[in-house]
Amino acid sequence: MKHLFLQLNNNFKGITLAIAGFSAFAISDATSKWLSHQYEPLQVVGMNALFSMITILIFAPFLGGLSNTLKTKKLHIHAGRSACNIILSILIVIAFSKLSLIAIYTLLFITPFVTTLLAIPIYKERVDKHGWIAIAIGFAGVLVVLRPGISDINQWLFLPLSMTLFVSILFLLARKLPNDETLLSLAFFPILTNFVIITPITFILYKFPPISHIFAFVICGITVVFGLICTTCAFRIAKASIISPIHYSQILWGIGFGYFLFEDIPDMWTLIGSAIIISSGIYLIEIERRRIY
Repeated sequence: MKHLFLQLNNNFKGITLAIAGFSAFAISDATSKWLSHQYEPLQVVGMNALFSMITILIFAPFLGGLSNTLKTKKLHIHAGRSACNIILSILIVIAFSKLSLIAIYTLLFITPFVTTLLAIPIYKERVDKHGWIAIAIGFAGVLVVLRPGISDINQWLFLPLSMTLFVSILFLLARKLPNDETLLSLAFFPILTNFVIITPITFILYKFPPISHIFAFVICGITVVFGLICTTCAFRIAKASIISPIHYSQILWGIGFGYFLFEDIPDMWTLIGSAIIISSGIYLIEIERRRIY
C-alpha cells in the first residue's frame, strides 16, 4: 500500500491526503460535539489540547523535529496564530453544543470569501469582478441559511460566522511563514498555547473525566493532529485549486454524523444555502486556478 501511494503523482497524493485529513477533522468534530453535551466547553478544549500535545510530540521526529521547530525566527507570527486558535477552539466547542454539524459546516464554508476580503487590506490583493460575484453569491447563501425577516434568527448561528474570521486570520498568517518552517510548527504552537493556558485551568476547575470518556478525548486529540498534518501536506505537494474543493466533502460527513449520531435533520433552507455557498466557493477557487495556472 505504501509503495502504491509513492507511485502516485503529487496531485493524487494530495487528494488522498486531503480526503484523509478532512475526514479526520469530521471525526474530531463529531467527537467534540458529543463531548460538548457532557462537559463545559473549556474542559473539552483543555482535555483535547492535552491529548493533541501528546500525539504531536510522538510524531514530532517525523514532522521536522522539535528542536528545529523551536529555532523559528517567526515566533510573533506563531503567537498570533496561537491567540486566534484559543478563541477559535472555545467558540467551536460552544457551537457544537448549540448547533447541528451541517449548520456549522455550511457557515464555515464562507471562510474562503472572508479570507479573500481580508487579503485586500493585508496583502494589497485585488479582486476582479468574477471574484466579487462569487463573494456576493456566497454571502447570499448565508442569508438563505439565516433567513432574516422570514423566521426568527437563531442567534447561535453567528458563532460559526464569527469563527470564519479567526480561521481566515490563521490562513493569512500562515502565508507569512517561510518554506523552511517545519511542518510541525504549523500545529505545534497553536496546540502548545491551548495546552499551556487552558489545560491547567481545566484541572483546577473541573474533575478529571471518567475512564469511560477518556477514549473520546484521545480520539479527538489524535484526529485533530492527523487532520492538520494531512491537510497541510496536501496543500504543500499539490495544487491548491485541486485540494480546496475537497474541503466541501465535510458537508457529507456533517449530514451523516448529524443524522446517525445526533438525530439532526437539516431543513430545506440550510441545504439550499449550503449548495449556494459551496457552488460559489468552487467558482472562486476555479477563478484563482485560472489566474495562477
